[in-house]
Parts: sequence; C-alpha cells; structure tokens
Amino acid sequence: MQRVFLFFTFISTIIALSFNLASAQLVREGLEKSEYSGEWPFVADEVVLNCLDGNVTIYNYDDDKEYPLMPIDAQTRKVLFIEDSIEPILVKGADTTEILNKGKALCKGDNASNLPDVSDERMTLLAENRIIAGLSDPLSFKPLSHEIKKDDDNIFVTVKYQAKDDGKPVNGIVTVVFDYWGSFVRFDRD
Repeated sequence: MQRVFLFFTFISTIIALSFNLASAQLVREGLEKSEYSGEWPFVADEVVLNCLDGNVTIYNYDDDKEYPLMPIDAQTRKVLFIEDSIEPILVKGADTTEILNKGKALCKGDNASNLPDVSDERMTLLAENRIIAGLSDPLSFKPLSHEIKKDDDNIFVTVKYQAKDDGKPVNGIVTVVFDYWGSFVRFDRD
C-alpha cells in the first residue's frame, strides 16, 4: 500500500512540476564579448543570458548547453536540462556579479531583448560547426556555398561542402535546422 501511495505522490509531483514549467516565463538576451564593456567572464565569445521564472542561466552556443548562473535546485536543473555548475565555461577567477544582476533585471522585465542573434552570419557559423562535429576529419571541411531560408518557426541553413570522411573525399549538402532562439532542431540531409 505504501508503494502505491509513493507512486501516486511521485506522479502528482511530476504533473504539478509540468504545469509550473508549462506556465513558466522565459526571457533571453544574447551577450557578445566584443560588445561587453566589462571584463568578459566566459571562455566562449557569445552566450545567451536566460531567465526562467527567476532562475538565471547562461546558454553556451559552443557546446549547446545551459549553465546555472545562480543556485538552482536539482529537480529544476534535471527537468530543464541545466548543467550542475557554470565552472566549465567561466574564465578562472571571473566575476559574474554584473551579468547575474543583468539576468535578475531580465527576470523583472528590464532591458530584455526579444531574441538572440539569429543573423545569417551567425546561423551559417552554427550550421558549419554542427556539420564539422560529425566529420572524422574536421580540418578537411571546406564550405562551398550557403543558403538560408526562414519560415514562421525555423531557420534552414543549407551548406554545400567538401570534406574527407574516413579518408574518402565527400561532396555534401546538408540543411541544418534551427529555431528562432538559435537552438539546433535537426539535420535534413539531401
């Protein structure tokens, strides 16, 4: 009987958490090292500052992961796929106070931009990085042309390229699909 009670308690908690997350407010702002006035605290040149119901996080484009900028409980981190620590993307000894304050202002609705950088140049770079990550010889990658199309939901970056994969020359065409947050959605291969 106790097992049945624990099971239903667990299911009720998951359902309640799902409703809370479904109604959660997400606000994002892209940050770039070249435009930052203070000492840049991250190893990556571009990140996205996020606020989800008061939790301030940093999304790192380079490794496609979300990192906590403040303490976030383990259950929320697990459900939202947030890493345990921000340490892997911080410059050693970096002070994140200014960015944390900016994140808290974002949570209050102050100075929020609607979307991160989804410029053609940025999306082409992200698409190439996704393709290169899947090659056995990433240094052989040579882009030949790019085409970008956008619809109401996604950005489609088609890249024609030459590379070597397992020592064999490859002429490839891949469409990399992103959402308007700049997050990877899928590959469409021709």
